[in-house]
Amino acid sequence: MLPSENQTMEIEEGRADIGLLRLPTLRRHPHIQVRDIGSERLMVAVARHSPLAARENVELAELSEQAFISIPHKDRGGLSYLVANLCLEQGFFPRPARALSRKSSQLNLIEAGLGIAIVPECMRLTAPAGVCFVTLAGGKLLTSVGLATRREADPLVAAFADTLEHQLG
Repeated sequence: MLPSENQTMEIEEGRADIGLLRLPTLRRHPHIQVRDIGSERLMVAVARHSPLAARENVELAELSEQAFISIPHKDRGGLSYLVANLCLEQGFFPRPARALSRKSSQLNLIEAGLGIAIVPECMRLTAPAGVCFVTLAGGKLLTSVGLATRREADPLVAAFADTLEHQLG
């Protein structure tokens, strides 16, 4: 799966019809519409041997000295951008770990003890045994999922997007 920003570019340039994105996206394309189709809770993924793993929940501000496996790229929005903004609201920017990763390999780096990540709760489904998930305290912190299509989408694509939005909404 392509990063959210790349998906919107592929749709804008006619190489893809539909995309599932983590919001926010930074670039706006004149021919793309993005519908917010749902949200899910954010959690902190930590190595099983981390002192944080024994906690029931943790305040976001308590993570200021932790090494983050994922930090924002200057040209990309999505989850890392959202997490960085949430951290900035708490007075810190995520400190980069020695190794940075996309979501697919983040959990392995966390299991190896290289850092932490704030991830969607659904990542629990693919987590290795050495990763624990800790609830973020102080209110529900959520990530939104968007459905991107061309504004003038093919009728079949538009019908699929409408159905998906209706089923998830």
